[in-house]
Amino acid sequence: MKKVIKKLSNFLYGKEPFELVLDAPAEDAARRLSSHVHKTPFTALTSQRMVGNVSVITGISLQRVIPFVQNPSHPIMIGTFTTDDGKTKLTGIFRLHLIVQVFMTLWLGIVTLFSFEALIKVITTPSPASMSLLIGPFMFFFGIGIMKIGKWFSRNDKQWLIEKVTSAIEKG
Repeated sequence: MKKVIKKLSNFLYGKEPFELVLDAPAEDAARRLSSHVHKTPFTALTSQRMVGNVSVITGISLQRVIPFVQNPSHPIMIGTFTTDDGKTKLTGIFRLHLIVQVFMTLWLGIVTLFSFEALIKVITTPSPASMSLLIGPFMFFFGIGIMKIGKWFSRNDKQWLIEKVTSAIEKG
């Protein structure tokens, strides 16, 4: 049971670390990257773009936006610029958007409570045709399935973001 909970937790709240070693000072890297990043997704109506915020002080928060494609399960790149031994690094994590994590936590929690309530109701007052026992697990796995499909559709986003960030900083 612990393995299942850990796997589910990693699925929803998992963080994949990244580290990029840059050839430019942090201020220059942030400025170069900022010139390639769009502030709102509405600017990505004709081609895919990096959208988010870039700052030396607060770091980066980037996502890939593809025109006319809505996928809440895409990864968000969150990181900070650091300087160690004269080398500038961009380190951080890829994770799901916080709103998606909260929504899925609520979804799965409510469905689980509904399932336990249905089980208790069937145990206390047995009825021959109790479909309510099937609705809870169906809704639980439906939510997990939607997230898995969304993650599958965005499976190349992490590599795409790393390549675009690296290219933007190197080319200036």
